Amino acid sequence: MPTDSETVRAPRARRPQQNTSWIRRLPWTIRFVIPAMLLFFLGREGWRAFESSRGHIQVVDADGVPLAIAGRVEVFVADESPSAASPTPQIGVYDLEPDGSLTLPADEIGDRALVRMAVSGHGIAYGVIEPGAEVLPLRLGQPMQVEGRVIDTAGVPVAGALIQVLGGGARGVLLTEVETDAEGKFAVGGVSDTVRSWSFRVLARDYELGQIDWLSRDGERIEFTLNPSPPAQGRLVLDGTAAGSEAPPLGDLELRIHHLPGVTARTRDDGRFSVHHLPPAPRFAHVLVPDLPRGWTYRRTALRSGDTRDVLLQPAQQLRGRVVNGHTNGGVAGAVVYHEHGPNGIESAVCDGDGRFVLDRVPFGPVEVFADVMVSRASVPSDKLEGKGRGRKVLIQGSESVFVQPGKEPEPLQITMW
Repeated sequence: MPTDSETVRAPRARRPQQNTSWIRRLPWTIRFVIPAMLLFFLGREGWRAFESSRGHIQVVDADGVPLAIAGRVEVFVADESPSAASPTPQIGVYDLEPDGSLTLPADEIGDRALVRMAVSGHGIAYGVIEPGAEVLPLRLGQPMQVEGRVIDTAGVPVAGALIQVLGGGARGVLLTEVETDAEGKFAVGGVSDTVRSWSFRVLARDYELGQIDWLSRDGERIEFTLNPSPPAQGRLVLDGTAAGSEAPPLGDLELRIHHLPGVTARTRDDGRFSVHHLPPAPRFAHVLVPDLPRGWTYRRTALRSGDTRDVLLQPAQQLRGRVVNGHTNGGVAGAVVYHEHGPNGIESAVCDGDGRFVLDRVPFGPVEVFADVMVSRASVPSDKLEGKGRGRKVLIQGSESVFVQPGKEPEPLQITMW
């Protein structure tokens, strides 16, 4: 027995023994190599996912050799939709790393973006950057000069015409701009000779829009001949169906022209406007009002040079419906449904998993609604494949007409695609 001076200690509880003998019996390749490979694989895929969320630029010379050069890169929106602004708006400006490289996160560039850089002695260059794509070589060479002249169909020089040079197409990034002199002559300088394709735009009051895609190998002179074209006059007004609705602001709204990038106008306080640079009559163009507040729309409205035309604003309606595959009678998930009215030229919606959609900014009156989608070739009967190509995916389409009445909710619409 313990004495009074001795401490009595309770027996220590034993931990339950874990049987790990089966792990120790596994081959060392399973115990160590496979886990290491798994960690390597997960790390590599994580790095790839991280890299795919960024865009990379490297400034190079005309021969593709990297340039360690100081400078700033401007990033612009890449938008080729019919209602997109042109020249395209800027997203931001970024400093190059000392080695002439730049990395941009995807949230800055979206699916793709346009970039522009100007360096003294090297000129102006541009490129298209996409997240996860290979490094974009932003190629700099020597600045070059292109001369030209603008005349009308009678051979008269057009003075004061604005000449714009864009990179990346007619809806691309503005590289430089100049005006013609009294003799209609101009000289565009500063663009790098590494830029092979230029898009020229000519904006002259009382003349139609001049556009041409030009390759630097075509020489160093260019000539434009413009057709006279008086402006179209118009006004934004509320039609009779808007009675009782709170009127949207009609002043200081930008107008654009469908498929004529760069042609714009602004409304005055009373909604009136003048649009220059339209094609001569009898050709016409459709007016877009992309800043029109939600809840309002209008029927597709054509403008002709020299004419006066009102754009009748209406409260926008919604159209609900379902798209079905005529070959399978099932709902078509992911089908794009659209109509060709409203402030953006096209209003669209994407079908849910059951083929159902809600289409916005529908005007009153007769409306044609279209739908299309790419589907597996195997889902289309062989006797219906004529004229649909030989790819694994084929395009099926459908359309339906609906008449939208004021004060009455449109009935659900079903569009069958073939």
